[in-house]
Amino acid sequence: MDTTELRSRATQPWAASMLAALRRRVGDALARGATIPSTDQISGWSHNFTCSRCARPLPFHWDMPGPFTCDACGNVDDDQDRREAWTYKVNLKQIQLAVEACVLAQIEDAPAAIAYACDVLLGYTRRYLKWPLHGRWAGSQGRLQSQGLSEAVWMLHASEVFDRLGWLGALSDAERREVCDNLFAPAIVLLHPQANRVHNIQVWMASALLAMGERCSDSEIAGFARQHLFRNLERGVLADGSWFECSTHYHYYACKAVMAGAEACRRFGSDVPGFDVLRRMVRSPLSLLKPDGHLALLNDGGAENPITSHAAFYEHADALVGGCADVLAAIYRRGAARHSLEALLYGPEHLPEGDLALPALATCDGIITVRRGGLLALVKANPHGGDHDHFDEPALDLHLLDASLDAGDLGNPGYGHPLHQGWFKRTAAHNTVLIDSADHAPCRPHLLEAEDRGPISVVRVRDTGAIPNGSIHRTVVVGDGWVVDRTAVDLAEAHEVLWRFHARAAFACAADTRPGTFLANPHVTEQRELLAGESLDGMWTSASGGRLAVRVWRPTGAEPRFGAASAPALPATEHVELVCAAARGPRTVFTACFAIGALPDITCTAVAGGTRFAITGTSFVITNEGMISTSDNATAC
Repeated sequence: MDTTELRSRATQPWAASMLAALRRRVGDALARGATIPSTDQISGWSHNFTCSRCARPLPFHWDMPGPFTCDACGNVDDDQDRREAWTYKVNLKQIQLAVEACVLAQIEDAPAAIAYACDVLLGYTRRYLKWPLHGRWAGSQGRLQSQGLSEAVWMLHASEVFDRLGWLGALSDAERREVCDNLFAPAIVLLHPQANRVHNIQVWMASALLAMGERCSDSEIAGFARQHLFRNLERGVLADGSWFECSTHYHYYACKAVMAGAEACRRFGSDVPGFDVLRRMVRSPLSLLKPDGHLALLNDGGAENPITSHAAFYEHADALVGGCADVLAAIYRRGAARHSLEALLYGPEHLPEGDLALPALATCDGIITVRRGGLLALVKANPHGGDHDHFDEPALDLHLLDASLDAGDLGNPGYGHPLHQGWFKRTAAHNTVLIDSADHAPCRPHLLEAEDRGPISVVRVRDTGAIPNGSIHRTVVVGDGWVVDRTAVDLAEAHEVLWRFHARAAFACAADTRPGTFLANPHVTEQRELLAGESLDGMWTSASGGRLAVRVWRPTGAEPRFGAASAPALPATEHVELVCAAARGPRTVFTACFAIGALPDITCTAVAGGTRFAITGTSFVITNEGMISTSDNATAC
């Protein structure tokens, strides 16, 4: 967008609040001034900027680092890892603010903003080669930042500052050569050998190499980067548009990197590689949207993922691929302020009325969502997504559509926190089954069925790779306000098999208790056996009043037993409460019914070939093979 068009947009009434917010952010930056870290002040890993006690991200302040006080629990940390992570944030925030200072200077006379942006870009340029190569994160190193990924992200912002200062005539020819020779060229040398596989990190590297190659008139590097970007799109995006790591956080992260590369292509007049793939990526996560405005958590990525945090993403996406105005309207109806730089630069002038139309049943690259009778049920059967996946297929998550209770993936803290590997990534932290308390192996479950059948919706998944010499067959039936979950585990020989389910709520039941251990994990506490007969009835009640009832029938197999326990949520000072059923055998079958508020009238009767369920006027049979029949003739199943 040229300066004339930008100034025209900034004069429109709908842009007034965006421009006012931009002035405030740049004004605060000018008041602080540019502060370039010294050459012995190296950057660290952003994931270390978390509280050691509750695992929440620490608050950032611009003054000197440490000690760091957690806003959530009051814990105080003061160590080198967190100080270096603070430096990482200073570096990133300053280059982002330099972009905003340039945009403000394009809109109105702002010589101080131009001076700030020049001080940032040239200040970092003149120290760049003096910082040592450092970092041990994700197998790569940086110079200004602590890993190749962070270096690439920073360089993309620097490339935009370079362009905008050029449009403003603020850099001399000598200064432009200085930036290309002493910042971009050595960064290309650093990043080029690291760009060698399919991963979200690689998309950022490809986009940064493309942007810097174009600015340095290095056609060989720009061509390589364009091919590497396309390779990641071709091999890293699944059929329905999901990034292969199957995390809502990393999907958006990778997609932002693709958009940065697309913007570089557009700015230099070349075709955007994988345009149709990018269009699918932009909309594919929306089936995971919960009524509270958050996307259901899957795999790595933090404790929450509100759709409002992606407002700037969808402003930019609407300009690149179109068709995002309805998403933006939904975001701003949920309370987000339309103040981002991207809204000013790229966003549509008019937003439609109405909310997003979300399907009752959706399948997106193995993630199945069913919305029915006040419940959102999610069954996870995606192909394993690599290092950022969790070992939990086929997991079942439930969310109340009034947003009063969640029973799903917990996300994870920063990767430097011991709870990441010790708890949140483990199979035991998810609503699935475990064999001898062991983690599942990476696998690709088979989605056998996902369809509506009148009064019920049916999802069936079979997994033959998660456990050694065995299979897991999960059948989930969703009715109006209730869910029946049947999980069958078949093994070559007898093992201890555990079914578990948790919610972020207090769990209560009438059963007597005695000491008992179900999960061999030090973070699982208050483990106890629940003494019940043929079934166990219980209730989760959340702090906001949400209630999820459960009945778990006695599992088939030897030594059946029920249990309950407590485990960390995020923040880690809070907990989830879980219920368990365990048995031993080569074949074990677990059956449970969940319902909003209270259990419905339900009968469960063994019939020839399976089990008949009758729930509030709805009748169906789950066969011994896990299939569903609504026929009156049970023996025909």
